[in-house]
Amino acid sequence: DLPLWHRPRDILALCPLAVLRRPDRKADLAALELPLPGISARTTFLDAAPVDISSTEIRERIRRGETVAGMLPAAVENIIRLESLYA
Repeated sequence: DLPLWHRPRDILALCPLAVLRRPDRKADLAALELPLPGISARTTFLDAAPVDISSTEIRERIRRGETVAGMLPAAVENIIRLESLYA
């Protein structure tokens, strides 16, 4: 879904990507080279146990004013709340 993000080319220019694979999805970087040239060289896949937390769920919980404790680091939650992100 990266090509649908806000300014994905800028993201790639600013930093390399570290990607955790989802068990139900296959990552195909070759297919992303056309919309995002150079993505293959800027991406590293990490091996880690899957975590059953969705970014969509986190954003929705924040919008509803619900807790996201344990779903992301406290420092990240503080920035989200201070900057009124996802509200």
